[in-house]
Amino acid sequence: METAVGRMSGRNTLDGRSLSVTTRRARRKRKKNKDNLGEETMISVAYIDDDENLAYVVCRLCERCGGVSMHACSSGEDALKWLSHHPADVIVTDFQMSGMNGIELVKKIRESGNTTPCIIFTGMEIESVIREATLQSIGIFGCLTKDYPIRRLIPDLMELIVRAAVQSP
Repeated sequence: METAVGRMSGRNTLDGRSLSVTTRRARRKRKKNKDNLGEETMISVAYIDDDENLAYVVCRLCERCGGVSMHACSSGEDALKWLSHHPADVIVTDFQMSGMNGIELVKKIRESGNTTPCIIFTGMEIESVIREATLQSIGIFGCLTKDYPIRRLIPDLMELIVRAAVQSP
């Protein structure tokens, strides 16, 4: 399983004129692969963060980019309940949350037999998150830091989401 770490290359804007190359390719692929009803295939994403305001903003900005349907959960426990009834193509979780942290959440997801690609989106130093994930051997697809204003990180997050969805079995 490939692991994407840190900041993605190729700074892009969120205004829709210049999304990442991977995201543009995914859009072209979705246009070609419409279902029988003519609807676009959407990537279903579970976004878990205990900061509900941030979760709302991230979900809305990602949905504005197109191609994703985001569902926000405010805790690891809420995410486990939601995921037990709703399939997700990709899971994006904060690392540092009250109750259960992101690594513990991914570990519980894996223990349930769910192999959905998981991305850690954190304000912490990535090296410590990767070290923790490696010690747990839980298979994180990628990690991205919240080290810039969220608007500037959305293209990188979208690129990771698309890559994870495309590479998942």
